Amino acid sequence: MFMMCSFVYANAQTNEEIAGVYISKSKDNFNNSKIVEAQTDFNKAMKLLDTIKSASVAKLGTLIEFGLKNYKKSRSYAKQYFLLEKNKKTSEYQQLLELYVTLQEFIEKEDLAFLEKEKLRIAQENAKQWNDSLKTVWEDQSADFLLGYSHIAPFDNNGVAVFQQ
Repeated sequence: MFMMCSFVYANAQTNEEIAGVYISKSKDNFNNSKIVEAQTDFNKAMKLLDTIKSASVAKLGTLIEFGLKNYKKSRSYAKQYFLLEKNKKTSEYQQLLELYVTLQEFIEKEDLAFLEKEKLRIAQENAKQWNDSLKTVWEDQSADFLLGYSHIAPFDNNGVAVFQQ
């Protein structure tokens, strides 16, 4: 019985330990410019952790997401870094602060581009509705303008044409 209990205890790793392995793999992949693989490992680690408890992990998430142009997600990891980092005088802190400003600028540009696309989409939608409205009005009123003749003969030399119903 004792041997079975110790076996179960010896093989039971915590989520934090497993997440640590994924974080380590993620760092290695990031350092080797394998950003997509780094993100995959990082996301696996995040699923195992309740919260980020280390500034270095938050920094890694910031850099990975920035490298993949996921600026809003990168900004959220950067915010987490700033909450966790105690020493605000380091060059690492200053570099991440500069990156945060860059992230803000990229996000503003993305938001502006989205707003412009949305304005264009709405303008096109309004123009389509206007055209549809005009078409409906024309179809409803066009019958009033029909002459009701099945055949019109060509004009003769005197400028007279014969109409048939």
